[in-house]
Amino acid sequence: AVVSTQSGHYAGGMEWKGPPLIGNVVVDLTRFSWLMKKHGGLQVVIDRNRWGKIGDALGIPHVAERNVQLEEVYCKYLLSYDLLSDADRRELKIDELDLNEGVEVSGKQMALVALRRHDANTRKTRFPEDGTSSVTVTEQDFWNLLSSAEEHFIAVKGLESTTTHGSGFPAYEPRHVATSDWNLTNLKGLPDGVIGFLPDVPFITQPRLEFGSLFACAGWHAQPHFLPLISYNHFSHPRIWYSVPASDNPLLMSTLQDLVPRLTPGQHILDHTTVLIPPAELINERVTVYRAVQKPGEFVITAPKAYTSYLSTGLNVNESVNFATSEWLHYAAESVGLYQVLKAVPPLNIPHVTLEVFKKLDSLNETSLRQAEPHLTAILQRELDSRRSCTLPVATVVQETPTLHCDTCRTTCHFSRIRPGDRIQAVSD
Repeated sequence: AVVSTQSGHYAGGMEWKGPPLIGNVVVDLTRFSWLMKKHGGLQVVIDRNRWGKIGDALGIPHVAERNVQLEEVYCKYLLSYDLLSDADRRELKIDELDLNEGVEVSGKQMALVALRRHDANTRKTRFPEDGTSSVTVTEQDFWNLLSSAEEHFIAVKGLESTTTHGSGFPAYEPRHVATSDWNLTNLKGLPDGVIGFLPDVPFITQPRLEFGSLFACAGWHAQPHFLPLISYNHFSHPRIWYSVPASDNPLLMSTLQDLVPRLTPGQHILDHTTVLIPPAELINERVTVYRAVQKPGEFVITAPKAYTSYLSTGLNVNESVNFATSEWLHYAAESVGLYQVLKAVPPLNIPHVTLEVFKKLDSLNETSLRQAEPHLTAILQRELDSRRSCTLPVATVVQETPTLHCDTCRTTCHFSRIRPGDRIQAVSD
C-alpha cells in the first residue's frame, strides 16, 4: 500500500497532493516501487538505462523526456520511502489506520480531453490487445482486482455543477429535446405536486455532470434524504449499476457490519467512498441485488431509499439529479432521524418542504394529498409533544429561521429551538 502510506510519510515535511502524472497518465507508484526493486534499484537503473523498460511496464506513453520525468518522480515520491527500514515501513501500514478517521485528498482540475487520454492509456495497459473488452470481462476484471488487493490501479472521476458549466442537454435547439420532460433541467417544472417544492441545492436538486474513466466507481450508499435519482449517460462507455431495494435495508446494514466490523454504524450511508463490496458477497448473504447496464443514451432511475453502487467500464459522462414524488415523503420523514443519529447537517429542511406542499393545495392531486397528510400531522404532533415535555428550568422556545441547526444533533430547527440562558417564554400551540 505504497500510495496510502506515502501520505503519512510526507506529513513530516512534504504536502501530499495525490499521485503524479506523466503524459496525462497517473503513475502507479506501487508498481513503480516494485519495478525499481526488480531492476536492481535506482543506481542500477541509471547505470544500465532501464528507464525505458520501466516506463513501458507502467504504461507511460513515449512523451518528451520520459526517462527524465520518471527519474524525477521516483526521487520525489518513492526514493525516501524505499530507503526506509522494514521497521519504519511497518509503522506506516494502512491496516493500522483508523477507518473512522476522515482522510482529505486534494483534488485537481483536469480537462475532458486529458481525461479521455488517461482513459485510453489505462485501457490499453489493462487490455493490451486492442484496449477494449466486453462489459462482462471489464466488470469481472474490476472485482478480481479489488478482491486480490495485490495491484494498484488509479481511476479518475470528477463532478461539476450544471449551473456553472452548463448541462449536457440542449437549452434551445433541437427544440423537441430542449423542451422535453426527459431533459433533466426541466424536471422541477413537471406537474408532480412535490418536486417543485424542493429548494435548489447544488449537486442534489440541481443537475450535476459526473465524469469517470475506466474503473471509476462509487461504494454502497443512499441518496441524500433517501431521494430517488435519475441519471442519463450522455456518451462513451456503459456504466454498471448495482442496487439493493429499501425492503432489504435491514439485512444490508447487518451484512455490511459483519463484513466490515470496524465500520461505524451508518458511516457509509452518506458517503459513497466508504464501503465497496462485490455484489456477489452480498448475494451470498441473501441480500437482494439488482444489476443494470446503462449504455450511452439511456436513463437509470433509482427508487427512494435504494442503496446503490456503480462501476464505469470506461470513459463516460453522466448527468444526474435527485427528484421527489409524493411517495417519497414517507422516506423523507425517516431520513430526518438518520441525520440526527449521524449528527450531520441535513441538506434539505424536510418540515419546511412538507409545509410548503400544504400551502399550495391547489397544485396537489388527491393521491398526493393523501400521501402527504400523515407526514405533516406527524411532524406537527412531534413538535407539540416536544414543547409540552420541555422541562429545562432555564430555556426559551422561540420561532426561528430554517437555517438554524441544533448544536447537539445538527438537525434543522424549523419551528423552534431551545436556547439555554434565557427565561422561559410560553408559546401557544
